[in-house]
Amino acid sequence: MIATDNAGIDDSPKAAALWELQPVVFVDDFLPYLRSIPDNIHAVLILRELNGSPNVGANLGWAHSRHTDLANFTLWWLNR
Repeated sequence: MIATDNAGIDDSPKAAALWELQPVVFVDDFLPYLRSIPDNIHAVLILRELNGSPNVGANLGWAHSRHTDLANFTLWWLNR
């Protein structure tokens, strides 16, 4: 688990650690944190309520898959 503050920069504040660790999957509920992570890492977006969420728009393409919650993703991952 990697926890960070919102760094207010162009790349995800988690990107450097992800480039180093090279996990199979990265899960977050904040779309901007999927920016600039390695393409070989499966980027998972956990959706939020649409009212005021940053998880909308053209940048949804950063997510390789989108899920309502972590349990939904886990079941999907295990059954793919």
